[in-house]
Amino acid sequence: MWVYSSIRESSKPIRIFEYKPDRKAENPQKFLEDFNGTLISDGYGSYNNIEGAVNAYCWAHARRKFYEALPADMKDASDTLAYTGLKKIAKLFAIEKEIDTFPPEDKVKIRQEKSKPLVDDFFSWCADAQNKSLTRSKIGKAIQYALNLEKGLRVYLDDGLVPMTNSLNERNIRPFTVSRKNWLFSASTKGADASASIFSLIETAKANRLSPFDYIEYILEIMPQIDIIQHPEKIDWFMPWSEQIKEEFGIKDD
Repeated sequence: MWVYSSIRESSKPIRIFEYKPDRKAENPQKFLEDFNGTLISDGYGSYNNIEGAVNAYCWAHARRKFYEALPADMKDASDTLAYTGLKKIAKLFAIEKEIDTFPPEDKVKIRQEKSKPLVDDFFSWCADAQNKSLTRSKIGKAIQYALNLEKGLRVYLDDGLVPMTNSLNERNIRPFTVSRKNWLFSASTKGADASASIFSLIETAKANRLSPFDYIEYILEIMPQIDIIQHPEKIDWFMPWSEQIKEEFGIKDD
């Protein structure tokens, strides 16, 4: 299941689940063929080489690699490379926590002043630490992972609308992964496509502060009364962010 989300600040929050039978690069390439902008991901190779997209990578995934490299049999790991790497990344997350609600232009200014020197230091340290670790060790792989994605990990420094992580999408897909443990698999491709459509509606409704049940009940009741074939433009009335829906459900803009 592939999941695509607009950023938190979008005026039209949308979450799209798309079922595909494999994890080939052609899937996001086809879905995003008309996309132009910054694509935030976990660094999975299939998202690379998409025309018109600038790749921004997730610092939470980079941090996880260092966490997994912590020695499990040591009571005090403070002198290890893994611990040092985690401390450096933690400073970046601390800054993001402080500026989370700031306007994009203010975020960029602070990131350039405070975060960029720390990012420079982190990658300089990674280059040096790479010579002190075994290539196939967990810490060696964590360092190499960060160095391989350095360009994309730096993107957030120059754009206040680009988050430091893709945690938003991770949260969006969690309800599906939890549900999947109950049904284990879809019996058919049509069933998987139907699940994708339902989860797209539910998560998009939630992103627009709507009750998924009430929203879906409303569109199932009202939409059949509208001649969408003759007036396809009227489908915009039923989008979760439309003024009609906001008025119907008493949603006020912040």
